[in-house]
Amino acid sequence: WATTIEAYLTTYPGANAVALNKYSANGSALLFSTYFGVSGGSTEPNTIRITTNYEVILAGSTTASNLPTTTGAYQTALAGGNDIFVAKLSSDGSTLLGATYVGGSGIDAALIGSTGQYTGLGSSANARNPVEVAFDNTGNIWVTSNSGSTNFPVTTNAAQSTLGGSMDAVVFQLDTNLSNL
Repeated sequence: WATTIEAYLTTYPGANAVALNKYSANGSALLFSTYFGVSGGSTEPNTIRITTNYEVILAGSTTASNLPTTTGAYQTALAGGNDIFVAKLSSDGSTLLGATYVGGSGIDAALIGSTGQYTGLGSSANARNPVEVAFDNTGNIWVTSNSGSTNFPVTTNAAQSTLGGSMDAVVFQLDTNLSNL
């Protein structure tokens, strides 16, 4: 995979890393090409969104215990077997502006306990559920996925503060720096 010279990560970090290209509006020119991820574990992107400042928000699920996080990140370490990750790259793809894990000690952003046929992401043996991202009018990042963690991070005003089943939907807001929930 060819990367551009000033990209954030120009060398292949290992299996199951994210490769990301940004093209001009008409698709005729490659603006940047970079990797995100590490060797060991799996980093699977589920969504890519662009902020009003043209920064790239990448989110998905990871089992990697050494995923890059940034200073002041909300959560700097993998908390369970599978966590949600959110990363923010500069508009030119050269700088990792923010990166955090979000999860508890259980399995997050993954399919657990299903008896039906899985038609989502990943394989039936390593199934992943989507992580989706949206922005509010102040630039905060809203994320939704699922969690099987009894200690998934919640705020004091959460509509539901404890796990209600084997896997529950989660919705949370991160600030623009990915440092506060």
